[in-house]
Amino acid sequence: ASRDLGGYFRLLKNKSYLRYGLSHALVLGGLLIFVFSLPVVIIETMGGTIGNFIYIQVCGVASFIIMSNLAGNMVKRYGAEFAITAGTALALFGALVILLYALLGGNDPLMLIPAFIPMNVGLGLRGGAGFMKALEAARHDDARGSALIILGVMVFASLGTAILAPF
Repeated sequence: ASRDLGGYFRLLKNKSYLRYGLSHALVLGGLLIFVFSLPVVIIETMGGTIGNFIYIQVCGVASFIIMSNLAGNMVKRYGAEFAITAGTALALFGALVILLYALLGGNDPLMLIPAFIPMNVGLGLRGGAGFMKALEAARHDDARGSALIILGVMVFASLGTAILAPF
């Protein structure tokens, strides 16, 4: 393939690429904000222990792994768009449950598990299909396409964590 495939600015003008790439970056970045912030919140605010964080992480990672292994069959059966939409909805649902729990003054770290599982299941369901659709939309500029997605994940996760840190 030609080395001159249009560059990063061409990708940033590509609506289809932005749809898939940004949605992937926002879902994964949002999960990372939660993971990066959670130990401090559990210990300092909720009076929990690092053991609570580890338990929550084990539940989340296990649910992600299980769904990641099932996602290929779901994409074959229902299509990539279904997997991406359903996975994004599950991740959003988990985030909204966490927000609601916080607004209601919830203070039991283990009560975060029912919200953390749908976030991880959502990412496991939509992750591969969403990333692949973004690379397809990048029109043979896979290297730049994947680099921009990873940059988006890191920027969103780091800025989100920095914004939330004072709270």
